[in-house]
Amino acid sequence: MQKNKFDILVKSALSSISLAFLIILSLGLTPSCSEYNKVVKGFNNYEQKYEMAYQMFKDEKYVQALTLFEQILPKYKLTPKGEDIYYHYAYCHWKIKDYYLSGFYFKQFVKQYPNSKFAEECAFLSAMSSVKISPEFSLDQSDTYVALDEIQLFIDEYPFSARIDTCNVIMDKLRGKLELKLYNYAKLYYKMEDYKASYTALHAALQQFPNTAYREEMLYMMLNSSHKLAENSVSYKKLERYEETIKVYHKFAARYPESKYRKSADKIFEDTKFQIELSKMNLKISKVENIGDLAKKRTEFDKLKPEITKYLEGVTNLKVKNGMTEKMKYLEKDLIKAEEKAAKKSESTKENEEKVK
Repeated sequence: MQKNKFDILVKSALSSISLAFLIILSLGLTPSCSEYNKVVKGFNNYEQKYEMAYQMFKDEKYVQALTLFEQILPKYKLTPKGEDIYYHYAYCHWKIKDYYLSGFYFKQFVKQYPNSKFAEECAFLSAMSSVKISPEFSLDQSDTYVALDEIQLFIDEYPFSARIDTCNVIMDKLRGKLELKLYNYAKLYYKMEDYKASYTALHAALQQFPNTAYREEMLYMMLNSSHKLAENSVSYKKLERYEETIKVYHKFAARYPESKYRKSADKIFEDTKFQIELSKMNLKISKVENIGDLAKKRTEFDKLKPEITKYLEGVTNLKVKNGMTEKMKYLEKDLIKAEEKAAKKSESTKENEEKVK
């Protein structure tokens, strides 16, 4: 607990500096400045400090009240007055917007006084302190995740609280902030044309927030990222990645049949189907190319040739058509050379055997 408190005090350093400034400023503005100073500096005048602390709190002079509550808290902590003093002490931190310390002290209050009439309120304000610390969406969102956890703890502890609806509204806003953060994070990669990173980021975001308001656009970006990633992949990875693109397309089309991105998505789908068939044909050619046994290679080539010919009849892309035609020609040419070489070697071997006889 001491380490946790130390971390919170470090985070609250700026607030503490502001607090010191406010004390100095408020002393100059308070009509009873000399009286307040006298009480603050007094020794063993706990009753005076006690009465003035509550008066300052009532007058909404929370900086002065905080100083006095801090002085009397150790004295009254184990007395019947301790609970109420601790509550007001934590509340002063909340009022002066020192949310790191207000969150800490409200939480400590609940631990020390779990049956207090203030326990639920303090548990709620502890969670709300975390919410106040949550930064803008463009910054690191670690504190936002903490805030969500704190609110959930409150809901679990007080499921019938009148504050539950408020908690749910705030949680939705915090999740919206996280959604926006992940959306912008993924979109940045997308704009940079880092399609592997954008696909991964989009997939993770949609897994975490499946019902996000940005789902339609994110699914489309995920589809295009998947397609571009497959397009720029090495040959042996293309087929698997294009097949993943088909899966993403079906998710997109099923969820958003009338989407403004539908026309573009359909083009991606048609090209992906073509690329899958092309990849399959190229893999078949590569498989034949890598066969070591010459007789088996000839058999597989003769099976493949009519299949490739039939496939190319339906191909309108001349670059693809000519490229695959040339690839088959080179494969056949190399096969014939290998067969001729093998035949000559076989004939030479027979001649040598005849000479030996």
